[in-house]
Amino acid sequence: MALLLNKDTPDYLKAAWPGITYPITMACLFQATDLTSPHTLMDVTDESTAHNFFILRAAGNESGNPVAFYCNDGVPQTVLTTSAYTINTWHHACGIQVLATERYVFIDGGNKGMGIAGNVQPTGLDRVDIGFSGDSTPGFGLDGMIAEPVIWNVALTDAEVAMLPFVSPLLVRPQNIIMYKRLIRLENIDLVGGLSFTEVGSPTIAPHPRVFYIAPPSISHLAPAAGAQTVTLSALTLAGSVPSAAVQAQGTVTLDALTLGSSVPSLTVTPGEIIITLDALTLGSSVPSASVTPGAVTVTLDALTLASSIPALTVTPGGVTVTLDALTLASSVPSASVTPGSIIITLDALILASTLIDITARGAALSKLKGGWPFWRF
Repeated sequence: MALLLNKDTPDYLKAAWPGITYPITMACLFQATDLTSPHTLMDVTDESTAHNFFILRAAGNESGNPVAFYCNDGVPQTVLTTSAYTINTWHHACGIQVLATERYVFIDGGNKGMGIAGNVQPTGLDRVDIGFSGDSTPGFGLDGMIAEPVIWNVALTDAEVAMLPFVSPLLVRPQNIIMYKRLIRLENIDLVGGLSFTEVGSPTIAPHPRVFYIAPPSISHLAPAAGAQTVTLSALTLAGSVPSAAVQAQGTVTLDALTLGSSVPSLTVTPGEIIITLDALTLGSSVPSASVTPGAVTVTLDALTLASSIPALTVTPGGVTVTLDALTLASSVPSASVTPGSIIITLDALILASTLIDITARGAALSKLKGGWPFWRF
């Protein structure tokens, strides 16, 4: 839903502004009900003084009914789009101040108006309004609808502005967004900057314009551009083509593939490490369980098959302990048992290759020997 405003009430939203001046990009979708009034779409202003602001308007009061971007620090500078808005039709407006002497305005991603003269440097800005002009001489409210108001702390390029009429602002330099309200419903907190808005008058909801959202629906709040980010995940899949995952200020983790299933409740980044909390870990169909304890990994196996190229399985103090239900060495060995300090193998037959030089038997005699070996030691 968009926000429906009546300028005669007036209806609008306002919030304290953290003082950011320029570079700045302001943008929104809007409908206006007439071609004669100055319809303020958004402003960033000094509440206690006049003529110190950035204001984006559907300027029915200007010749040709353009979108206007007003920049003022006591000396006004105005830029106008080269085409008009029409009443009761969704349009996109965007105003940009790049430098003190450079500013632009757009309607529907183009029709660019530009101003590269006049030194304007508003300071002491402490208020942001949606649908109203809130300086010391307030007024000029919007009569119509507004949606997707957003502010960046950078100057967007022409190509980026051309995308905005069709897609969510979160797809365009989201790391630099400092205020964003979708206005799908009446919400007091903006989605990114955390500014707390106050409703004035009686704003109501209205049908939202078509906007292409690609952000996951589970994201309800993004951290401000200048701060850190915490993300709680119900699922995370990084395909084999993903070369790396970066951890800010702690290093870089390079991955061939990482798949965390839907049973993974959280992924936490702490200084110097990544902690993944798992409900379940599947290693393979023959491995029934695996547990991780501080400093060790214990794996309990139903079966272990050692290939012919594996010469030995060694257990040393402080090493790896493997508990076996069954051990298969070769089809000719009928059984094997493990007792403390030894391995006992019961044999029906023993065939030794011709390259074997000697056999050592300890604690028992070796009998029923077949010939063919060059040497025996008992």
